[in-house]
Amino acid sequence: MIVCTQLDPSNKKQHRTFLKLMRTYIRELEQHRQKKTSKKVLKKWTKSVIATGCTSERHLCLVHYNGKPVGFFYGKVDREGDRGEICPGWGYVMEFFVKKRYRRQGIGTEMNTILEALLRQDGAEHFYLTADPITGNPFWMAQGYTPTGVMSRENKQEIFEKI
Repeated sequence: MIVCTQLDPSNKKQHRTFLKLMRTYIRELEQHRQKKTSKKVLKKWTKSVIATGCTSERHLCLVHYNGKPVGFFYGKVDREGDRGEICPGWGYVMEFFVKKRYRRQGIGTEMNTILEALLRQDGAEHFYLTADPITGNPFWMAQGYTPTGVMSRENKQEIFEKI
């Protein structure tokens, strides 16, 4: 069984754990995209995610399995006036990561079930996301998401949705 904990904006130990997971996540994405992210940019992005993700409107959660950090997820419900590509009222899976050695054990599926339940509590009935084509797309299609054929302007990846 996994344990999901909403990141506390004042908990420095959680921040360090999240940064380590983000580094692993970004390294994997870099391998697939063959594009490097500087340590400075990674640290700035991570601080930004913590600053915006630790609110009642968003769900930035660390995930532990048998007491060990294995991943995280970050999601919100789009609202009118939000920046970027938005679908008001839809749940947006912004980031989602499970360490490689913990994949194919049902952990990601359990994490997604929890995230979708949180977003439903916030009013979402439909969900969308973009995903890494190599590792993400097969996982999300197994979770019931379908490709739309539309590319995100923000990250140039295909948008998937679940209705």
